[in-house]
Amino acid sequence: MQIHNYKFHWNLWLFILGIVLLTSYDAFAYVPNSTLTNNLSTNNFVNKLSINQKYIFNQNFNSTNHFEFNGFNITNISNQNIYTSPSKALGNSIQIAAGWGHTCAINSDNKLFCWGYNECGQLGDGTNTTTYTPTPVNSSGLLNGKSVINVSTASYSHTCAINSDYELFCWGRNEYGQLGDGTNNYQNTPTPVNSTGFLNGKAVNSVSAGNSYTCAINSDNQLFCWGYNNKGQLGDGTITNRNIPTPVN
Repeated sequence: MQIHNYKFHWNLWLFILGIVLLTSYDAFAYVPNSTLTNNLSTNNFVNKLSINQKYIFNQNFNSTNHFEFNGFNITNISNQNIYTSPSKALGNSIQIAAGWGHTCAINSDNKLFCWGYNECGQLGDGTNTTTYTPTPVNSSGLLNGKSVINVSTASYSHTCAINSDYELFCWGRNEYGQLGDGTNNYQNTPTPVNSTGFLNGKAVNSVSAGNSYTCAINSDNQLFCWGYNNKGQLGDGTITNRNIPTPVN
């Protein structure tokens, strides 16, 4: 007579079920980046969350620091570390500009957001940290209280924008003077383009950031360019790099 060890089989099935559950937590929740996971309270469930997956798991979060998802509970979550959908942070967009490794958009409140590669400060948030969701451009300084009405992202790594006073700002990489501020220093916050010369007293109506150079049109419909000029792309009749706006011939 064959004797079945039902207790053994039952324990084996429980063991297998436990392994499946431990390796399947990624199917239950997603986090946008490692910052979120690192700031959550230590918890076996939290430690199994995958990194850089789809957003979002704040739908059932409340002020009691309790979160429930598919029957799993996580407690002691700080509200400041729960992220919402990028589209909710940005809101409705009225203009977008896509560069080589970063993207910028103006929302319906005329606020500027950028995201992506940021080694040269091209996101303008005051850091050199790459981000994967829309990040507000620093507006505590020269853009304080101003709306943004136009933005252009270079094919490589600088950004320029025009504010509601038709003033021009650029930031990011600057080894060829493409920011137009009279220096060759990289900037990670919006920096005013030099306006003491040909742009003195002029409003800027349009800007286009190219590959290490920039061009703009002022209120007199005059065209100016600055930055890298090895192929004569500034149109001033030379192949000399310029770090301030220079009129096109």
